[in-house]
Amino acid sequence: MLNSDSVWVEGLAAALPAMIEHWDPQTMDGLLLLADMQTAMGYEGKGDFVLKAGGRVLRARDHAGAAYAYPGVQVAHPRLFTGAPEGPFSTNLMWDRAIARGRLFGTVLDGVWIHVGTPEAREEAEAYLRAPA
Repeated sequence: MLNSDSVWVEGLAAALPAMIEHWDPQTMDGLLLLADMQTAMGYEGKGDFVLKAGGRVLRARDHAGAAYAYPGVQVAHPRLFTGAPEGPFSTNLMWDRAIARGRLFGTVLDGVWIHVGTPEAREEAEAYLRAPA
Protein backbone atom coordinates (compact mmCIF):
# COMPACT_ATOMS: atom_id res chain seq x y z
CA MET A 1 0.00 0.00 0.00
CA LEU A 2 1.30 3.43 -0.94
CA ASN A 3 0.27 6.88 0.28
CA SER A 4 -0.14 9.41 -2.49
CA ASP A 5 1.74 12.21 -0.69
CA SER A 6 5.16 10.53 -0.74
CA VAL A 7 7.98 10.56 -3.24
CA TRP A 8 11.40 9.06 -2.76
CA VAL A 9 14.72 9.04 -4.53
CA GLU A 10 16.40 5.69 -4.16
CA GLY A 11 20.00 4.99 -3.34
CA LEU A 12 21.63 1.70 -4.35
CA ALA A 13 18.82 -0.54 -3.09
CA ALA A 14 15.38 -0.15 -4.65
CA ALA A 15 12.77 0.18 -1.89
CA LEU A 16 9.96 -2.05 -3.12
CA PRO A 17 12.12 -5.05 -4.12
CA ALA A 18 13.92 -4.73 -0.76
CA MET A 19 10.57 -4.85 1.02
CA ILE A 20 9.54 -7.94 -0.94
CA GLU A 21 12.84 -9.57 0.00
CA HIS A 22 12.29 -8.83 3.71
CA TRP A 23 8.61 -9.83 3.75
CA ASP A 24 7.86 -12.95 5.81
CA PRO A 25 4.12 -13.62 6.07
CA GLN A 26 4.75 -16.29 8.72
CA THR A 27 6.13 -13.78 11.24
CA MET A 28 4.82 -10.43 9.97
CA ASP A 29 1.40 -8.86 9.88
CA GLY A 30 2.90 -5.70 8.44
CA LEU A 31 6.18 -4.42 7.03
CA LEU A 32 6.69 -0.66 6.95
CA LEU A 33 9.16 1.28 4.89
CA LEU A 34 10.95 3.68 7.25
CA ALA A 35 12.78 6.88 6.38
CA ASP A 36 15.85 8.17 8.18
CA MET A 37 15.03 11.51 9.77
CA GLN A 38 18.37 12.91 8.52
CA THR A 39 17.31 12.54 4.90
CA ALA A 40 13.54 13.12 5.18
CA MET A 41 12.29 16.28 3.47
CA GLY A 42 9.00 18.10 4.02
CA TYR A 43 8.27 16.18 7.23
CA GLU A 44 7.65 18.18 10.37
CA GLY A 45 7.49 15.37 12.94
CA LYS A 46 10.10 13.92 15.27
CA GLY A 47 9.76 10.40 13.91
CA ASP A 48 7.14 7.70 14.20
CA PHE A 49 8.95 4.45 14.96
CA VAL A 50 12.17 3.01 16.33
CA LEU A 51 13.68 -0.06 14.77
CA LYS A 52 14.64 -2.89 17.12
CA ALA A 53 16.62 -6.10 16.76
CA GLY A 54 15.32 -8.37 14.04
CA GLY A 55 13.52 -5.50 12.33
CA ARG A 56 10.62 -5.15 14.77
CA VAL A 57 9.27 -1.64 15.17
CA LEU A 58 8.00 0.15 18.25
CA ARG A 59 6.44 3.58 18.65
CA ALA A 60 9.11 6.28 18.92
CA ARG A 61 7.06 8.16 21.53
CA ASP A 62 7.30 5.18 23.89
CA HIS A 63 10.88 3.96 23.32
CA ALA A 64 14.42 5.29 23.11
CA GLY A 65 16.45 4.96 19.95
CA ALA A 66 16.88 6.58 16.57
CA ALA A 67 13.45 7.55 15.30
CA TYR A 68 12.33 6.94 11.74
CA ALA A 69 9.47 8.49 9.81
CA TYR A 70 6.81 6.38 8.14
CA PRO A 71 6.75 7.51 4.49
CA GLY A 72 3.47 5.82 3.62
CA VAL A 73 4.62 2.51 2.15
CA GLN A 74 3.70 -0.85 3.65
CA VAL A 75 3.17 -4.50 2.90
CA ALA A 76 0.26 -5.87 4.92
CA HIS A 77 -1.09 -9.34 5.43
CA PRO A 78 -4.93 -9.37 5.50
CA ARG A 79 -4.78 -10.54 9.14
CA LEU A 80 -3.44 -7.07 10.04
CA PHE A 81 -7.02 -5.87 9.57
CA THR A 82 -8.72 -8.61 11.60
CA GLY A 83 -11.10 -6.91 14.00
CA ALA A 84 -10.93 -3.56 12.20
CA PRO A 85 -13.73 -1.17 13.10
CA GLU A 86 -16.60 -0.51 10.72
CA GLY A 87 -16.22 2.58 8.55
CA PRO A 88 -13.14 4.78 8.25
CA PHE A 89 -10.33 4.24 10.75
CA SER A 90 -6.63 4.94 11.15
CA THR A 91 -4.20 2.17 10.30
CA ASN A 92 -2.40 3.24 13.49
CA LEU A 93 -4.95 1.22 15.44
CA MET A 94 -4.05 -1.92 13.54
CA TRP A 95 -0.31 -1.20 13.78
CA ASP A 96 -0.54 -0.81 17.56
CA ARG A 97 -2.24 -4.20 17.78
CA ALA A 98 0.49 -5.74 15.60
CA ILE A 99 3.21 -4.10 17.72
CA ALA A 100 1.64 -5.60 20.85
CA ARG A 101 1.85 -9.03 19.19
CA GLY A 102 5.44 -8.45 17.98
CA ARG A 103 4.30 -8.71 14.36
CA LEU A 104 4.99 -5.24 12.94
CA PHE A 105 8.36 -4.86 11.22
CA GLY A 106 10.24 -2.21 9.30
CA THR A 107 12.96 -1.78 6.74
CA VAL A 108 14.86 1.46 6.12
CA LEU A 109 14.70 3.29 2.81
CA ASP A 110 18.06 3.59 1.10
CA GLY A 111 17.58 7.08 -0.24
CA VAL A 112 15.72 10.32 0.38
CA TRP A 113 12.06 10.46 1.31
CA ILE A 114 10.13 13.57 0.34
CA HIS A 115 6.76 14.26 1.93
CA VAL A 116 4.65 16.34 -0.42
CA GLY A 117 1.55 16.86 1.72
CA THR A 118 1.62 20.67 1.59
CA PRO A 119 2.19 23.17 -1.22
CA GLU A 120 5.45 24.28 0.44
CA ALA A 121 6.72 20.71 0.72
CA ARG A 122 5.78 20.09 -2.91
CA GLU A 123 7.80 23.14 -3.98
CA GLU A 124 10.77 21.92 -1.91
CA ALA A 125 10.46 18.49 -3.51
CA GLU A 126 10.32 19.91 -7.02
CA ALA A 127 13.42 22.03 -6.38
CA TYR A 128 15.29 19.00 -5.03
CA LEU A 129 14.28 16.83 -7.99
CA ARG A 130 15.29 19.54 -10.50
CA ALA A 131 18.74 20.07 -8.95
CA PRO A 132 21.67 18.48 -10.77
CA ALA A 133 22.93 15.29 -9.13
